[in-house]
Amino acid sequence: MRKYFCKSCQTFEVKGLNFHKILVTLQPYHVLQLDRKAYDLCYITVLKKDAKKIVKVLKRQNFSIKMVERFGLDRFLGLCRARIGIVIGMIFIIPCLFFLSQFTFRIECVGLESITEEQILEVLRNHGIETYHINHQDTKEIETILTQSFPNISMVSCAKHGTSYVISIKEKLPDIEQSFDPIVAPYTMMLTTFQVHQGYSPYQVGDIVKKGDILVYPYYINENNEQVAIQPNMTIESIVYYVGQVEFREKEIQYERTGRTKCFSSYYFGKFLLIQDNIENPFEFFEKESYNEYIAQNLFLPIRVGKTIFYELAEKEIVHNFEEEKDGLIHQAKNLAYEQAPKDAKIESEDVVILQNGDVTYVRVNLQSIWKG
Repeated sequence: MRKYFCKSCQTFEVKGLNFHKILVTLQPYHVLQLDRKAYDLCYITVLKKDAKKIVKVLKRQNFSIKMVERFGLDRFLGLCRARIGIVIGMIFIIPCLFFLSQFTFRIECVGLESITEEQILEVLRNHGIETYHINHQDTKEIETILTQSFPNISMVSCAKHGTSYVISIKEKLPDIEQSFDPIVAPYTMMLTTFQVHQGYSPYQVGDIVKKGDILVYPYYINENNEQVAIQPNMTIESIVYYVGQVEFREKEIQYERTGRTKCFSSYYFGKFLLIQDNIENPFEFFEKESYNEYIAQNLFLPIRVGKTIFYELAEKEIVHNFEEEKDGLIHQAKNLAYEQAPKDAKIESEDVVILQNGDVTYVRVNLQSIWKG
């Protein structure tokens, strides 16, 4: 019956004693299948267009006939009529899914080293390729754009999976040349002994070097006034200072939450704003807190809600007494200074300095140690 699938066919059960008469009666019609089950029972399959005529003729000759099954297009249409709600839903949903499948909801970059993902996305945006948009560029065009935009890319492969682009990038290897790193000051210090064996340095004994400054550059100047790369080397002994400082104010204004709040909401589809409250801060002193959370997060419904909450604050003046808090302030400054010193540092001296500047008092702790390298 497979070849009659696109046609409407019906199968009937026929009961009667004269089987030969049934054959004679059906001879003018197109009978697709005739199956005799018993001497008084058979099943016939005919086209729907002939079914009414055959039923009428057989009943006129006193045969018992009833339809038992439908085939092909007639059966399919019958199933559709019985499930009309599902059919209507599919009529609307399938075009919507097809439309949404044209969007790009995610661009993933793999294999990055020196290049950042944000740089890749920025170049794509400049060429009209971005998330939550319909992008008509094919993968070959994206590969060409990235190859031309980044000279240090040796290979790029782009593949589209559903509503996502996956971009695999292989960067070029750096030029293989002999290069050396400079020697950088690990601390702020004053040089007491300083001898450069290889390389170049602008410093001498007695100079103060800040943390992060280059002590010895990885080159020397030859007789032709040219820079020649070399591994820097030195002998150094210095006084290293670690400083911790805290501030004290006799009067201080603090703010405390009163418990009153005001919340505003915004609803987004992807990065497109759908609905937004009119945000107006009702408080003179306030703290602001914002966050986003997804209501539904999948390939087709990236719906999220953004919350902005204002907390009312009230002023409160706090009066401090320096003599009562002095020991605690010195302890805080000392902790800050020791946090800067390495664990194996040998502290030679420890000084406490108190400075007054207007209404602000500074408590400073200076630690001094010797560093050799």
